[in-house]
Amino acid sequence: MMITIKIRQFINRFRPLLRAMTGKSGQVLVETMVALSMVVIGLLGLLSLLTSSIGLSKVVSDQYVAAYLAAEGIEVVKNIEDSNVANGDPYNLGLNPGSYQVDYNSTISTIKPFDLSAYLQFDANNPSGVKRYTYSPQGISPTPTPFQRKVDISLASGGYELIVRSTVSWVGRGGSSQSITVEDHFFGWR
Repeated sequence: MMITIKIRQFINRFRPLLRAMTGKSGQVLVETMVALSMVVIGLLGLLSLLTSSIGLSKVVSDQYVAAYLAAEGIEVVKNIEDSNVANGDPYNLGLNPGSYQVDYNSTISTIKPFDLSAYLQFDANNPSGVKRYTYSPQGISPTPTPFQRKVDISLASGGYELIVRSTVSWVGRGGSSQSITVEDHFFGWR
């Protein structure tokens, strides 16, 4: 009996609201559909923005890696030059004009002519435990990458200036060719 009274009190409390809506029953449905469609459109916009953001993060990541690989190419040539000077040899010994592919540990004896078919590999499982990009991985199952590094060496100023250009190229998002070039000049001032 008490439950029945509570239900009646509940219904009586909302009776004026129900009376006001009886003439507009279709209007509430239309308003609800319009509100839901606005929410769906907003969520689709956010989803589209999120998808674009994820795709662009890959583009930025590739550019970041390429910039460091290009700088490393310059550093390898600088290390060879410093080694020459430390040994009392001419600074540009073995650094003849041409295009080369270099690794992080290249020396005059290991520097190779550029090979258009060679790509850097990410060597995460090498015996030293250091993760690196290299043309000659030593670890188990290195990961292929889309990156190629070409180091161009040329002479200027009568042989007293070495111009080094390190270019890293790769195929980016959507199949577009991308590249980053870093240039440095070394002088035989000694």
